[in-house]
Amino acid sequence: QQNRTRDVEISIAIDFAEAVKGTTKELSLRVADNKNGGRKQENIKIKIPAGIDTGQAIKLEGKGEINQNGDRGDLYVRVQVRSDSRFEREGSNIISKASIDMVEAALGTEIEVETISGKVKLKVPAGTQPGKVLKLSAKGMPIINTDRKGDHYVVINISIPTKLSGKQKEALQN
Repeated sequence: QQNRTRDVEISIAIDFAEAVKGTTKELSLRVADNKNGGRKQENIKIKIPAGIDTGQAIKLEGKGEINQNGDRGDLYVRVQVRSDSRFEREGSNIISKASIDMVEAALGTEIEVETISGKVKLKVPAGTQPGKVLKLSAKGMPIINTDRKGDHYVVINISIPTKLSGKQKEALQN
């Protein structure tokens, strides 16, 4: 059993924005070298694909421990994606919240929404109710190994003003 190759698993944390665009990380690693005895220090570049999610791993073949014959196991780099306060993630879909007032909800409006690829305009239809979910197609996370993206869902919150302006009162009374 001394001679079998052993895989190595390490974890790294990346920012939410790095998961959106993909990134390259350089890691300094010490692996067991059973051929020469002791440990071997290596610098490894790892390409992290756009759209990677927490818990997913990238396999680097032949970068694990070295056995007595000089054969190597594999290296698995498990990724932890730090959260972003503006967005919630469910797989390749993104969820965010937006607030409008009751007059805008009743009459309909257009709002600017922050997405992972920048700001976009979103039409909110007249008669929108609190908690309504509007979809921005293909504005979510990239889907690994495809040229597709998930969707971005916006949950609408409606704020009720405590004091109405004359214009607001007039709009509600008409």
